[in-house]
Amino acid sequence: MNMEELKKTMQEEDRQAAEAQAAISALIDYAAVLAQNGGKEYLPDLRDVVSGMAAMWVPEDFIYSFNEPTKMQREAAKQITAAVRKRTCTAITGEQASSIIRGLSIHAEVLEKEGYPLAFWQCCRLARRLREDFTGPTSQPLVLQGDFIPDESERFVRFGTTDRDHIMHGQICRHPVLIFNEPVPAEKIPEGWHGFHLSGRNIRDADRLWCFRQLNDYTGSVLSQMDFLPGKRRMMRIDGQFTAFRDLITLEEFCRQSGFQPQDFDRLFPEMAMEPAQGGMTFV
Repeated sequence: MNMEELKKTMQEEDRQAAEAQAAISALIDYAAVLAQNGGKEYLPDLRDVVSGMAAMWVPEDFIYSFNEPTKMQREAAKQITAAVRKRTCTAITGEQASSIIRGLSIHAEVLEKEGYPLAFWQCCRLARRLREDFTGPTSQPLVLQGDFIPDESERFVRFGTTDRDHIMHGQICRHPVLIFNEPVPAEKIPEGWHGFHLSGRNIRDADRLWCFRQLNDYTGSVLSQMDFLPGKRRMMRIDGQFTAFRDLITLEEFCRQSGFQPQDFDRLFPEMAMEPAQGGMTFV
């Protein structure tokens, strides 16, 4: 890359950072609107998106530890809480709506390229809600635009173990689990393993484990060698005890890390197939 190309790249990055930060400010006001307009269920997504944007688009804040919230993240979280409590904003302007869409589009494009599907879905979901809330004139259509296809599905489904080369795994109470976005049929569960269902706001924030699928807040299913619900127990709280790892690994690596044998899963993986329409899976 020559100096001229480098200069253009830096200018584009500066522009994107400025637009993302403008979106953060507008989203803080929009949080108050959601709180007053029947949109409280979207506030957790908004908080997550703002936190992610603050970490990604405020480079001067990178001197803080990646394991702790940055100064900008903490300040934005406080401002959202204050806006919601005080109801400081009853409506947003067309300029603010446009700023939110531009910022979400920039952020979503990076998230899609770098492989953060849950955060990408949250951006799309917020954009859809903004379209429903805002009826005034704006400088651009209130739809996300970029090098991606928006995902405005009701439930986050773009995750899950799909084949033996792409395992989504995690832990519950430090025990290894395989993670799916649909229940695993009983006949496919490996011998000596148990199937359970997760519920909560989304897969990352699942806080309950069930022996049967929940109709309204089902977020995924897991397989484990540990029987978390023995006897007639139906539910277990897993707040802070469930971790879904972002990186996919192979079945062989999962077994190596956890002390299992790949052949134990022969009844599970040969008949798994992707469902391209929703990025999920079906069992044949």
